[in-house]
Amino acid sequence: GRRLIKLRAGGEPGPFIALLVRRREEVITLVDLEGLRPVEYWSDREAPDNTRQVTTRFSPAVSHEIRWPDGKTTRRERRLRWPMLDPLTTVFYLRSAPLRAGQRLRFFSFNGMNLYRIEITIGEVERIVVGKERRDGLHLEGLAQQIREDGRPAQAIRDDGRPGADEAPRRIHVWLSPDATRLPLLLA
Repeated sequence: GRRLIKLRAGGEPGPFIALLVRRREEVITLVDLEGLRPVEYWSDREAPDNTRQVTTRFSPAVSHEIRWPDGKTTRRERRLRWPMLDPLTTVFYLRSAPLRAGQRLRFFSFNGMNLYRIEITIGEVERIVVGKERRDGLHLEGLAQQIREDGRPAQAIRDDGRPGADEAPRRIHVWLSPDATRLPLLLA
């Protein structure tokens, strides 16, 4: 009965960063189209200091499993009260949702074992530079706040291991192509 789709993405650093670090990552998410909810998320990362395979399952709780090259496995679980998106489902949602200038979106995204409350305002189409090319891009601007299970901001961990000040929200800028495909053009 469930209608599921598979989203796939891959990434490597740009030429300058590739001089500093060699890294490649492939990510796959299995998404239930009813309510646009991730069911399972797989990540396969190759890097000199951080090669690993990750599986995250989203029901009934969020369980996160990391398989390391030496065969060891790390498992963690979190029970959350909000419907979650993962990074790929977030991009899929932004590409497929009806967007209007001035509209505000609020949703929750899970990355690794970190939970984020994301608030985005849809802006206007702007002229941007992508690579060496000037293009029109629909500007989405917002904040990502890492939060705890109770919705309050997560606390940074100090060098001595004790909780510190609340994590500061991170600014998000995304430009999507203004056509029906809404391809991500630029992230900042």
